Amino acid sequence: MKDWHIVVRGKGAVSASTNKAEGLSRVKFENGHVSVGKLDERFVEEIIDKYKISKNIEKQDLVVLYALEATSIAIKEAEWENESDIAVNVGSSRGATELLEKAIVKYYNTKECDAYTSPLTTLGNISTAISNQFGLLGYSFSHSITCSTSASAFVNAFAWLSSGMVSKMIAGGAEAPLTDFTISQMKNIGIYSQKTDSEYPSMPLGFINGNNYNSMVLGEGAGVIGLERIDNEFLKIGDLEISGIGYKHIPPPSFTGVESNGKVFYESMKQAVKNIDDIDAIFVHAPGTLKGDKSEYQAITDLFGEKTPVLYSNKWRTGHTLGASFALSLCEAIEILQEKRAPALIPYLDQNNSQKNINSILINSSGFGGNAVSVVVRKVVTV
Repeated sequence: MKDWHIVVRGKGAVSASTNKAEGLSRVKFENGHVSVGKLDERFVEEIIDKYKISKNIEKQDLVVLYALEATSIAIKEAEWENESDIAVNVGSSRGATELLEKAIVKYYNTKECDAYTSPLTTLGNISTAISNQFGLLGYSFSHSITCSTSASAFVNAFAWLSSGMVSKMIAGGAEAPLTDFTISQMKNIGIYSQKTDSEYPSMPLGFINGNNYNSMVLGEGAGVIGLERIDNEFLKIGDLEISGIGYKHIPPPSFTGVESNGKVFYESMKQAVKNIDDIDAIFVHAPGTLKGDKSEYQAITDLFGEKTPVLYSNKWRTGHTLGASFALSLCEAIEILQEKRAPALIPYLDQNNSQKNINSILINSSGFGGNAVSVVVRKVVTV
């Protein structure tokens, strides 16, 4: 039996369902109106004003500013304001989207680019900006593994903490992808929601009620979690412990496709719950694509059968925040376990599960390329 535990100390979330925002909105882009999970403009202005006083931040992309704000919230909740020996792994699927696209357009038109284009659009800039802004001296790095980026950051943090290489670590993801070019990419794949006037433009697992169309909506935001390794003697009732981690890679049938039988999800969840008797709820990845949602749901029912837990999603409120989506789901799961937020059922689904005390939640994530991650976080009820 191990003599240590990895627990959640703080979390920070910035999304279209928090921070003065009111869920999805209808926005005009170059190729028409689409639904997006966009942050409240006043809140974005507050973030820009808050961080522009720093010389290192004034030219940063929004993805960095969102990551900084989420980290600020997490550090405060963890009471780590006066600590520096903290490692950082905050990644992104798209990175500095707006800055990079503007730099490419400028170079195409003028054959010139700004001197700081490279450092400000390099993916590793997100984590190093966090470390620099908050005076964190632990190892800092970023990565991109499409939509499961923040989930992989979490697995990475779990491994570093388990090994004893670090004792505290910040993990998460950030995205600011609401640009004409990125929206066009998603629309051309054929998965973007066309139901801009619907009450629910984004409908994760909507196929269960007979919806036969793709309903993915792109969103922006960031989610960050502060994790700490502690010895057994310091674990106490009410702590939130990471009690299961699962991950799997299975080559998909195409660049964007997923296996219809959901094998990659099945294997990641099976690994995550192998030593756990009871899962009270699942935050699904379900981006609102028919193939992806059906694949994950098939895996869930195959693994849990008649004991399938109640299913949650926040994407009908936030949109699909790509590499930040897992971290934002985990932040909401943490609030439910802390009893700071009442569980919000997916409003358009009729689930027969009764609302019981929730002490353990499984969170799923997957991304292009055939990868899946599943994590179980549970509330400690006995020590």
